[in-house]
Amino acid sequence: MLTNRGLMDISCRKRHPYDPRTMRTSRAYLSRTLLFVACMFSLPSMVSAACYSGHPSAEVEKGTAKYVVIAKVKKSRIVMSKEDPGFIDSTIYDVSVIKSYKGKPAKTLAITSVNTSTRFPMDIGETYLLFVEKYDGEYYINACGKSGTTSETADIIKALDH
Repeated sequence: MLTNRGLMDISCRKRHPYDPRTMRTSRAYLSRTLLFVACMFSLPSMVSAACYSGHPSAEVEKGTAKYVVIAKVKKSRIVMSKEDPGFIDSTIYDVSVIKSYKGKPAKTLAITSVNTSTRFPMDIGETYLLFVEKYDGEYYINACGKSGTTSETADIIKALDH
């Protein structure tokens, strides 16, 4: 016969369903582990910008862009958040304009890439076709658009050249 003390001992031995010590011996743990591993391998293909307005065609994006240029990234600088220390607010890329398809940009542009799902990261030394937009005095690239490295956008560049 169990006493009150005995019932307490039994109930204390029952572990939470997500307790790792319990899950290691269960099928649930194996299932969750396999799901986690599968997600990790597919993560690079799942990460993309939150494109609520869809992906504009090159013609549409050229029509709305302030500038359409081929430019080479010269340097970048990180802007830290003033409200949340330790958080990167944005990255500013200084690009040197090589060729302009629309507009008359300065020889060097400072492109802001805000640290959100719509950021457009660039590599120093890489050359890009950029559809540049201006908002609140800063230049941005639509991550959902057709901007990309010159090798990725060769077909668009060919069409712009003709």
